[in-house]
Amino acid sequence: GIPLILCTISIILSIFLTAIDQTVVITALAGIEEAFGGASQIGWSTAGYVLPMAVLALFWGRFGLVMGRKSSVLISIFFFEVGSLICALSKSMGMFIGGRVITGIGAGGIQTNVFMISSEITPLNQRGIIIAFVTMSLIPAAVIGPVIGGLFTSSKTLTWRWCFYINLPFGGVAALFLSLLYKPKNDKSRFIWNWNKTIFKRLVNTFDLVGVLLVGISLVLFLVGCSLGGTGLNGFNKPVTICFTIIGGVLFLCFIYYEFYCYKVNQEMHYYPMLPKELIFKRQVLAPGLIMLLSNMVFNGSSIYISIYFENLLGNSPSRTGVHLLPMILPTILTTMISGLICSKVGIVKPVLIFGSICGVISSGLITMLNYHSSDGEKIGFLFLVGFSFGFFNQASMIAAQLSVSEDQTDYTLIITSFTAFMRSFGASLGGIVLTSIYSNTVNKELQKYPQFREETVDQILKNGSLQGFDQHEASILINALSIGLKWVFHSILILSVSCLFISFTTSNARVPQKKKEDTDIVEA
Repeated sequence: GIPLILCTISIILSIFLTAIDQTVVITALAGIEEAFGGASQIGWSTAGYVLPMAVLALFWGRFGLVMGRKSSVLISIFFFEVGSLICALSKSMGMFIGGRVITGIGAGGIQTNVFMISSEITPLNQRGIIIAFVTMSLIPAAVIGPVIGGLFTSSKTLTWRWCFYINLPFGGVAALFLSLLYKPKNDKSRFIWNWNKTIFKRLVNTFDLVGVLLVGISLVLFLVGCSLGGTGLNGFNKPVTICFTIIGGVLFLCFIYYEFYCYKVNQEMHYYPMLPKELIFKRQVLAPGLIMLLSNMVFNGSSIYISIYFENLLGNSPSRTGVHLLPMILPTILTTMISGLICSKVGIVKPVLIFGSICGVISSGLITMLNYHSSDGEKIGFLFLVGFSFGFFNQASMIAAQLSVSEDQTDYTLIITSFTAFMRSFGASLGGIVLTSIYSNTVNKELQKYPQFREETVDQILKNGSLQGFDQHEASILINALSIGLKWVFHSILILSVSCLFISFTTSNARVPQKKKEDTDIVEA
């Protein structure tokens, strides 16, 4: 009815804001740097948002399970709004980055809880459609964000600060609709606030705080280590990069060991680990989770570096680049809706994932052929296939994982949804960071052959992509180096796509039930 439609619109608006906020600063960086200086810190305006969004996704899933999805998403929106206001009112680079971190914390909660709410307000045989609508709202943000940032930054009457002011009214409307229209039956807080000597123990166990700390610290160290690997010459050989990456990996293994073997489950007290061993070890859950991770690494990496191809290599403006990306965005929206309908109305999931993976391998292979002299027809055709393939993954992966438990196991369904939402966020973040490191190191290595390009000059080129100030010979050298860097990135994306294809064959053969739950069973492979 109308309340369900308005509730769906509000969660779509909420998650769209988080997605657009991730890309809006790309074209606003020049204005922000001009206002505050601090060129060496400007990269954290993006990393400060992306890192907490990915790292805290599992915690927000746990928080939503314990405190209720409605309370959790409203608190997340509050963090998002406060962070946006701090960014808009910033007086220094440190204040701005702090605001981005708070915004990222809220964005992680919004994205995780929106997928949980989407899975809760609809039955399994209709879930593919609503998840498709939610997923579709994320896709245009890759194009719209940089365009909005560029328009505000170049405006004579507005400034880059309006990139963040604009979040306030839309976030307020989303929060109002959710608070009035989202009325779940089993969404009450499970935590008993008895202020006695056991409350600390109950807080630690209920929210799995040890697991939160381990996964949070490990992922931050690992992602920062990967990010540092893309700075300067031979970034991955620097001791700080090696230490951060290795320590982060070891701590993540400690997190897995703690979750699987040390955490004490107590169903009466609602003590559950964030990653229950009996769920995550299931092929039916792990395989879709890995597909979610790899497909978002591929799509986010493709979006970033196809944009860099148009801006840095071909010299297009951000707004014109957005137009060039439409052949990738539009088919993604179309196939997202089609795959959602197939999963819900036909009931098949595995064939959708396999078909999408095959298309992904073909499209990833084709974009390795992009170069400075590619024709318009090649650009449009290659980008169309990239977008066409990605639309088959997100909702099909999430539904495939949810089919591993019966529909009446609400807690396990929400835990699985939280896990797949985490893999989506982490994949998008990891893809951007790892591929950036590959790109930066490759370009640096190529330019080391020419003494006129010093390390700081290369870093400046990689940051703003400008070839101005170089003569024709130097510009030719730079174009060649950037082309080689992009080639390495696109070949890495191809490897990820092939891995995704192999994993898609291991997913369950379970089908979405087309009748009422009591009349049908889910038969797994």
